[in-house]
Amino acid sequence: MLSINTNLSSLIAQGNLHQSTNKLNQAIERMTTGYKINHASDNAANFSISTNMDTKIGAYMVAEENAMMGLDMLMTAEASLNLISDKLSRLRSLAVAAQNGTYGDLSLDAISAEANALIDEIERVYNASEYSNSKIFLKSDTTNTTYSIAHLKDMISLTKAIDDSILVSGEEYKISSAEELAKLATLVNNGTDTTGMTFVLANDIDLETWCLEHSETGGWVPIGDYLNGFRGTFDGNGHVIKDLLIDRDADYQGLFGQTSDTAIIKDLGIEDCSVTANSRVGSLVGLNYGGSLIKNCYATGNVRGKAMRVGGLVGMNSTNSMITSCYANVYVATDAGQAGGLVGMNTINSVIETCYSSGDVSSTGDCIGALVGNNYNSGFIQNCYALGRVLMGNDQLGGLIGLNTGSSVVENSYAQGDVLVEGSSVGGFIGMNTSDSSVLNCAKVSGVSTGVDSNTGDIMTLEEIQMKYTSEYMKFTEINGWLQVCEHNILSWQKEAQISEDIQIQVGICGLESSQINCNLGFSIYGIDNLRKIGSVSADYLTEIDKYISMIADKEVEYGSIQNRLMSVLEEISVQYDNLVSSRSTIKDADMAEISSQYIQQQILQEASATLLATANQTPALALQLL
Repeated sequence: MLSINTNLSSLIAQGNLHQSTNKLNQAIERMTTGYKINHASDNAANFSISTNMDTKIGAYMVAEENAMMGLDMLMTAEASLNLISDKLSRLRSLAVAAQNGTYGDLSLDAISAEANALIDEIERVYNASEYSNSKIFLKSDTTNTTYSIAHLKDMISLTKAIDDSILVSGEEYKISSAEELAKLATLVNNGTDTTGMTFVLANDIDLETWCLEHSETGGWVPIGDYLNGFRGTFDGNGHVIKDLLIDRDADYQGLFGQTSDTAIIKDLGIEDCSVTANSRVGSLVGLNYGGSLIKNCYATGNVRGKAMRVGGLVGMNSTNSMITSCYANVYVATDAGQAGGLVGMNTINSVIETCYSSGDVSSTGDCIGALVGNNYNSGFIQNCYALGRVLMGNDQLGGLIGLNTGSSVVENSYAQGDVLVEGSSVGGFIGMNTSDSSVLNCAKVSGVSTGVDSNTGDIMTLEEIQMKYTSEYMKFTEINGWLQVCEHNILSWQKEAQISEDIQIQVGICGLESSQINCNLGFSIYGIDNLRKIGSVSADYLTEIDKYISMIADKEVEYGSIQNRLMSVLEEISVQYDNLVSSRSTIKDADMAEISSQYIQQQILQEASATLLATANQTPALALQLL
């Protein structure tokens, strides 16, 4: 039918031209993107599948980068570990040389000098090793560490500072500086009764500047004196007071001069102290008296007394008082007697339990012990040991206790250090034990004394000591606040403040355990300062060095095994990545030969439709010829 109102041929040509144009545009899009699925409308199911694959491919790329960064970190740690290992090997060579009797004093001094330099470098590498601005072996920030002791104070809520003149019973006060600590000393020494008060350290405090500024008056002024003892609670809160300096002719000297009447000092470290005074002298407390308690504390440095009752941690522990879960690595020297690596004198129903000392003791007087000088008048010592040596003394010298007398008891303890003095009252364990006192279940290491081992209990080899007196047996356990690091017992909060925590390397694309590799690069070199004595006095330093070498070797194996795991992870990621890319290509990539054919086909159809549309548009004009 010939019509001028409706041009059916034109409508058909227009529809086909529109369709061929759309398909031509689609072919162009597919050829320019390389994908046959560019929109969900192209293939809804396959579009969703390919999108998930794209997400996984991106995640695997990040996981591969994580694994490579983990490898880089381990290689950095391994390089630092190799440096430490090399220094330890040289240190061992020096220890072997020092045991040769052909060396004179000058040669031994030279050996000591090189050993000290090697230890300095080991400590420097250990402390300075970093990767991506984070410490490798240590925590990067130890000032705000959450320690493992459950009862440590929340300093945010504890805002009350010490006032110059007023302290209120039952209140808690925070101490953040040397000046605030000195205020406490002034108040106590002026007669303020601190009963019922608690003082909490908010951070580590370095006393060096304060002490140097007051050096003309002897440095630090102890908290509490003979007339006015500290009676409150001092919570170290897992922090450390450094560079305590005292040099004066006075009694009752230490960070605290006297604690009395059920005072408590806990969770506190004293590091690098230098204390010189007369009698009742210790790094932490001069006299711990009247039912007072010291627990979970330690000290390092030097303490020297010009008179009696001098200890590495406490000068005298007296009258129903207790020291528990504490240790001292302090060199102690006196011009008189009653000196010990931990406590100078323990007396009148007082207790020392689960403690040890590792510092040397030297004196010209009597009653000298590597742990306690004199355990007297119903003193009780249990679950304790001493690693330090008695270098010098007059009489009653012991590897653990100099004199045990007056119905006193020593139980479940041992001594390991040398006693390098001859005499009639010299023992590898106790110098003199009177008949009214008891030594129960105790031992000493054989061959450590040049004198007589009197009243000691069993004599064992080092291997026998280690088999019997384990940390669990001695109650040096986490329950009592201890952890064992490199075969040394240290306080758990002290370890938490130093050694790095587990590092989690995300090597998978999900949150499952199989997508994570955990490693701990940290380790402790606690006790390595003891090796500075290599050239001075003969001792079994080789065994101690071998412990560190063995620990480093174990750490190298650990690092290597984690590196192997990460290499395996990279291979697995490569396989997963290749499979995903291949699968995505099958689903999404365009077949260019097929698409180019479609392009040519639609191009021809478009040209044909356009030509026919032009012809169809001329058809109504034919009707005019009939008029």
